[in-house]
Amino acid sequence: MTTIIGCILAGGLARRLGGVDKGLLPLAGQPVLAHLLERLAPQVAGLLINANGDPARFARFGLAVVPDTLPDHPGPLAGVLAGLGAVRARWPGAAGLVSVPADTPFIPPDLVRRLLAASGDGQHPVMAESASGLHPAVAYWPLALEAPLRSFLTAPSSSRRVRDMLEGAGARTVRFEPLAGGDDPFFNINTAGDLAEAANRLAPGVDDCLRPGPVRLTHEAALARLAARPLPQPPTTEVPLADALGRVLAGPVTAPRDVPAADTAAVDGYAFRHGDLDPAGGFFRLEARLAAGHTGEAALSPWAAARIFTGAVMPAGADTVAMQEDCASGIEDGVSFVRVPLSLRKGANRRRAGEDLTAGTRLLEPGDRLRPQDLAALASIGLDRIPVHARLRLGLLSTGDELLRPGLDQPRPGGLYDANHFLLAGLAAACPVTVTDLGICGDRRDALQLALGEAAAAHDLIVTSGGASHGEEDHLVAVLSALGQVEILDLAIKPGRRLVLGRIGDTDVIGLPGNPVAAMISFLLYARPLILRRAGATVTPPHRLMVAAGFSLPSRKTGRREFHRARLVPGPDGTLVADLYARSGSGLISSLRAADGLVELAEDVASVAPGAPVPFLSFAALGVPA
Repeated sequence: MTTIIGCILAGGLARRLGGVDKGLLPLAGQPVLAHLLERLAPQVAGLLINANGDPARFARFGLAVVPDTLPDHPGPLAGVLAGLGAVRARWPGAAGLVSVPADTPFIPPDLVRRLLAASGDGQHPVMAESASGLHPAVAYWPLALEAPLRSFLTAPSSSRRVRDMLEGAGARTVRFEPLAGGDDPFFNINTAGDLAEAANRLAPGVDDCLRPGPVRLTHEAALARLAARPLPQPPTTEVPLADALGRVLAGPVTAPRDVPAADTAAVDGYAFRHGDLDPAGGFFRLEARLAAGHTGEAALSPWAAARIFTGAVMPAGADTVAMQEDCASGIEDGVSFVRVPLSLRKGANRRRAGEDLTAGTRLLEPGDRLRPQDLAALASIGLDRIPVHARLRLGLLSTGDELLRPGLDQPRPGGLYDANHFLLAGLAAACPVTVTDLGICGDRRDALQLALGEAAAAHDLIVTSGGASHGEEDHLVAVLSALGQVEILDLAIKPGRRLVLGRIGDTDVIGLPGNPVAAMISFLLYARPLILRRAGATVTPPHRLMVAAGFSLPSRKTGRREFHRARLVPGPDGTLVADLYARSGSGLISSLRAADGLVELAEDVASVAPGAPVPFLSFAALGVPA
């Protein structure tokens, strides 16, 4: 999937509309820029803002704010140049960015998809066009244009027109139709009259498909955003094979030799040359005895066999082994013999050299998590020390004045025992991390800021639960904004809805919901993949098993992804069906205990009939330890 970053061109010199940055002007109860972000965020893997005049106010949106890198602020092109540099540094592997002016609040919901589709797999720049003409500042910019754009802007007789630059780079165009009601999708605000017209569009009663509201990221868009999030590389170390279980491999492993190194017997029996079978009538003279770990010194004579045991190297000349239970042995005239079945095919019960692995085979890749069977393979090629990534230091912090710790606090009215700590500690234990209990922090901003600031100095990751919503006592977003960076993912899922991502120095912070069910599901779906990536692991989507619905949902709210707690039970015909837990409250720990996975209902599923196929995500596939 091509990674595209959204770049908001705020400029920020505030020379119009009373000296206020246009993106910060109030529009229908929120800043102009908030309306734009609601439309652009679901379309891209990441966002940044180019601003110069009032970066602190733009930083409150929880996004990276990037100033111009050239003097004199040479227009939107300078913002694009700064954005390209930031994308290269923050999102390795991104193809480029889509620029949109901060005062353009009504962009189409398919803007990025259509620009990218016209770009030739991300190689060519693309400008948006509507009935009112070209909109060069609404464009897709490949990352490769960074150096040519810098040269364009710093040339002695340089133009500062965006259109000149793009046309000179061979830009393509995409035509966008008017919105419902005939409005231009790239209407921008330059005057007080424009601001009033924009407010008119958003007034109650207007039939506008782009009416503002809590526009939320889809599940897939959230996963793409997390996959594109730039993360520090974990350090590497070397551990003994006996300590490598569950660790993340830091380098490739190639087999230095064949496994097995020679042809060996697969069973206990008798080894012989198949070409002698018919002439000998199945009768062979026994002339050798070969145990595992020992080799014969001489080739078998014609019409001779060797007593051989599983794993022993085949004697020279022998190519077939008869199982001992299919043979008859004896002594005649003082000579030991064996009679083998005449029906044996050539090569029966023989393991070829290199049958398991051949020299030069790539056995494991960097990012693989080492399982017991992987350790067996590493042992089979003789490795005793393994290069792995160091375990991450993960701190768990619970927030809320209502929380109590079992064994430490006595019950009190309004108090709740902190179940989330033990839930999340158990889930994190299945990741390549060392977990530290950071305790409970009350609902005070100063206390939370102190706790996170101190914890960040000693941890690679911090996972919090609670305090991430919009309430007056929820301070996580403000604290992260003060200490470093913050990004808010409002999700179109149930349960869960909100995930907060932050960074303090090199320490990543993941803010989960406070309700136990939402905390667990958000951890499994979003936090766990991010933790594994930070640990250097390769992350693949969990396997979904299609099963029959053992329940009925005659109607459900579309537009969001739902994850229902369920267990698999035998249906009337013996096949497995998904049985939903009777109650759906996000505080019901009993529902997590009763379930063995989640039924996943996509955004467009309006109803489920009994027997209909539904995707089932087992807790085991999501990494829940047994």
